[in-house]
Amino acid sequence: MKSIIRTKKAWLVVGAATVLFVLALGYLLYSLQIWRNYEQDYQVWQTTTKNDLSTVLSLPMTSSKEREQKLAKLKAIAVDLNTQQANMCRISPLTGWQANFNGIETVQKQCNTVTSKVKGFITELGVTTAYLTDERILANSLATLTSQPTQPDEKTWAQVAAVWHKFGVEITAMKPDVSFKSTNKVAVTVVTGIDTAWQELLAAHSAQNKARFVTAQAGLAAAYNTLGTITAENDKQLSLLDKKLSQAYSAAF
Repeated sequence: MKSIIRTKKAWLVVGAATVLFVLALGYLLYSLQIWRNYEQDYQVWQTTTKNDLSTVLSLPMTSSKEREQKLAKLKAIAVDLNTQQANMCRISPLTGWQANFNGIETVQKQCNTVTSKVKGFITELGVTTAYLTDERILANSLATLTSQPTQPDEKTWAQVAAVWHKFGVEITAMKPDVSFKSTNKVAVTVVTGIDTAWQELLAAHSAQNKARFVTAQAGLAAAYNTLGTITAENDKQLSLLDKKLSQAYSAAF
């Protein structure tokens, strides 16, 4: 009787050991697959992100509509990237304790390096989209203003002058993103200069002072000629932003 009991106990021990071995082996295989997927996931994400960004960044920006469409796509991809990079290197709770193992630690560090560089690109992309957002606001307003004749009929002088004055007040009160401040400063100088020139023309006309009026006309023409400085500053800033964004892109991908 005792022999039978001992035999049963022995089989129970063997059975339990077998179950534990199978579970341990299963967990090991599961862990290996998790970390293999972990490495593949961030590598695939990096490649896919590069391709998606390449498509969007290559979109033309010639017309106003094209600029708006590209800006919308850049903003959308920036939001998606920010969420993705924040979650990309998270570890499964079931295998997280293995992160300190030598090979696995290396994989995790590589993932963090990739997402860190992508985060740097996202930062530069945010600066660029902030600039382009303010640029669109200014460009749309200027398009309306500059569509008016520089030498309108005398009957509409006051009307045109009022439009420039209104915009001069509005642009001075604008709170642009820090990236757009330089361009905005030039725009404020130009717009308020045209506003001042119009007010001088109206004052000279009201005073019926011919000499003053002739000088005011020349001053107004000169003020309109400064509109090109806004474009020049805008092109300069866009070139700088493009350079920084390209450098961040190259570093990340």
